[in-house]
Amino acid sequence: MSAHPPNVSSRLFNALITPFREGSFDIDYDRYEAFIDYFLNEPDFAANGGLIVNPEAGEVFYQTDDEFEQSTTFALEVIDDAVPTFVGVAGLRRETLVERAAFVDASGADGIFLLPPMGSLEVVTAGGAMAYPEVWVDHASAVAEVSDLPMIVHPVAPVSTEFGAGLPLDPTLAVLNSVQSIVGWKMTYSHSGYNTVANAIRNLDRNVNVLCASGSFYQEKLAAGYFDGSVSGSFNYAMEPMLEHYLHWQDGDIAAATRVWEGGLRQLQEYVYAENKTKLHPRYKAAAWLRGFIDHPYMRPPMPAITREEVEELDRLLRATGLDTIPETERNRVLDHPVRVMRG
Repeated sequence: MSAHPPNVSSRLFNALITPFREGSFDIDYDRYEAFIDYFLNEPDFAANGGLIVNPEAGEVFYQTDDEFEQSTTFALEVIDDAVPTFVGVAGLRRETLVERAAFVDASGADGIFLLPPMGSLEVVTAGGAMAYPEVWVDHASAVAEVSDLPMIVHPVAPVSTEFGAGLPLDPTLAVLNSVQSIVGWKMTYSHSGYNTVANAIRNLDRNVNVLCASGSFYQEKLAAGYFDGSVSGSFNYAMEPMLEHYLHWQDGDIAAATRVWEGGLRQLQEYVYAENKTKLHPRYKAAAWLRGFIDHPYMRPPMPAITREEVEELDRLLRATGLDTIPETERNRVLDHPVRVMRG
């Protein structure tokens, strides 16, 4: 465990999906309120959890400025300080990033959830963070200049053999050493890359929480002590078994935690996070739809659509975990009339 005391990010944060109205991509605020209340009304989540409003799973990249401000304000009013709440900040242009950060700073949120830089190949693929670590440093520093709020960073980067989909070690340390308001680092890494970065974070001279991202890593990283909290979209569809698993660990009952883990939760999470997370967010949303929390499973273009085969497998795995799902007739009704399907 960390040698430093916990901070506001040492919780189980759910990266909230954004519900859309049936047959459209318009935000469904009635569903959104009910979905937030689902977490707030669970005592164990209220005691141990937190919420991320407008993360990547919430399709923040594809929101207009008006939608971003309205959905952020709405969610924060519903949450009403019941649990620690961070808000996702992203922007293709630096001006958009800074404007949204300033808006969140004034909104009453507990912190900023910083999404990665976006844009040209030099920024996101070809050279990337190893060739140009200053891109990430400048990105985080620009937000810190307009807000004193604590930050959790979502450090996704081009997939590498050593670190998976996470920001490599050198630029990670460059960001952490440059921006002191960062309190949590979302661990978007492969197993080995996770351990490498976690060890380096443990050796910082201040507390930055190691926040597990992959729902399929919980058992291993809890056992290894590389788990100060989490930021995961898995709570959107599997809150109950995930809380049960985590609380058994907190109580020191490893046998009970393992029974939950091997009672269907591991298999569910491994499927959601499979293929190097290439359909991660569509599977989050489809699984939440199968639980009955939203009206349809589709994400805004250009996100890939979920397939019928994926829906059937998710339904089987959710039921095997002991979770109830919507009837087959309702599944087929929505899938037979998709809001959008992949072309080709």
